Amino acid sequence: MATASPGTSTDAAPPRGPLRIAIFSPYLEHIGEAKAMPVLARALASRGHAVDLLRVWKEWQEVEQAPPVPGVRVVSLGARRFLPVLPSIARVSKWASYRLQALLLSLAMMPGFIGYLRRERPDVVIGRMFTMPAVMGNSLARSRACLILSMAGQPRSSAYRDFLWPRVYPRAQGFTAPTAGVAQMASKLARLDIDRFRIIPNPVIDGSIFALASEPVDDPWFAGKQVPVVLGVGRLTRQKDMATLIRAFAAVRRRRPARLLILGEGEDRPALTALVARLGIADDVRMPGFEPNPFKFMKTADLFVMTSRWEGPGHALIEAQAVGTPAISTDCPSGPADTLLLGEAGILVPVGDVDALAAAIAHALDHPEEMRRKAEVGQRASSRFTPDRVAAEWDAFLGEMLARHG
Repeated sequence: MATASPGTSTDAAPPRGPLRIAIFSPYLEHIGEAKAMPVLARALASRGHAVDLLRVWKEWQEVEQAPPVPGVRVVSLGARRFLPVLPSIARVSKWASYRLQALLLSLAMMPGFIGYLRRERPDVVIGRMFTMPAVMGNSLARSRACLILSMAGQPRSSAYRDFLWPRVYPRAQGFTAPTAGVAQMASKLARLDIDRFRIIPNPVIDGSIFALASEPVDDPWFAGKQVPVVLGVGRLTRQKDMATLIRAFAAVRRRRPARLLILGEGEDRPALTALVARLGIADDVRMPGFEPNPFKFMKTADLFVMTSRWEGPGHALIEAQAVGTPAISTDCPSGPADTLLLGEAGILVPVGDVDALAAAIAHALDHPEEMRRKAEVGQRASSRFTPDRVAAEWDAFLGEMLARHG
C-alpha cells in the first residue's frame, strides 16, 4: 500500500479491534505537549483503544488529578529510582543544563521502558519527545510494537541531530508531523523520504478551552475596556522573541493609546523587564507570569500577537484562533502560515521585523471589522485541530501502519 504524501489523509480502514497504545513523550517544562497528549489519549480511548501515558519524570500529573477516563492510564517508568534528583547547571548554561538532564533521564528511564514493553506488549508506541530513547528502548526490548515517531514541533539542525537522526530514525515504522514544514525539516535531518511522513495536526482544541474562555476576567484593563489590549502568550525565551513584540508595541504606543499583556514565564524576564523600562512603557506593559487560564484573556483581548522565531503548529495561536480573537503572527518556520491560512485568517509578518509588526498591530487596531472577518475565517478552520478529527486521522494511519508492520 502506498504511503500518502504529506498533508493528505488515507482512506485505509481503522485498525481492527482495540489497540494498546503507549505514548512516550517526556517533557521537562510546561509546553503545549503537556496538554495535547492527554487530549489525544482521551480521544483515542473514546474510539475503543487502551492508551498508556508513560511517565519518565513528573509528566501527566494533571491527568491523575482529573476524574478517571476509561481506557487511559498513567504508567510510571520508575526513572526516579535511578535519578532521585535532576541536576541543573542552568545558571551556567540553560542550553547545556537541558541536554545534561535529557541525557541522564534517557539513561534512567531505559530499564523501566524496556520492562514496560516486555510486560505490557503494546501494539503501538508513539514516540514524541526524546525520540532516540524511544527507538533504542524498543529495539533493546525486542518489542514487536509498531513504533511511530511523531514530531511535536519544529526540529532544528544541530551536530547531535545531524549525526544521530539518520542512524536512528529509519528503525521506526512510521512518522508523523503536525505541519508540512515540520515534516520537511524532519525528513531532511533524518534523511528520510518526505513521503514517509503523514501530516496529522496536534489536538489542541477541546471543549475545556471554550469553558475556560467563558470565565470572567477580573482585571482593571478589561473592565469597561476603553483602551485596546494586545496579548502575547508564551514562554519568555529566545524562541518566542517577546522583545520584538515589546519594541513594536512601543512604536504603536507612541501614536495611539494601547496596552500590552504578556502571559508566560522564562529566563528572558530580566532582559524584557529592562527593555520595557528603557522604552518608557512600563505603565502600559504587564508581564504577570504563567497564567493557568490564558483563554479568558484571549477571548477578551482585542488582538493576539505571536512573535516566535520558529514554531511547530504554534498552539497559543491555534487557541486564540479557536476563541475568535484577531491574530498576527510572524511567518516563521513552520506552522503559523498554515494556521492563518496564508493570511486569510490573520496577518503574517517577517520574523524579527519590528517596523512591519508595529505597522500590522496599528492596522489591526484601526480596522477591527476587517480583523473580525479574518478571525471568523480562522475560527471556522480551527475545527481541524479538534480531538475527534485528529483521533480519526490517527486511527486511519495506525491501521495502515499495522497492516504493513504485520
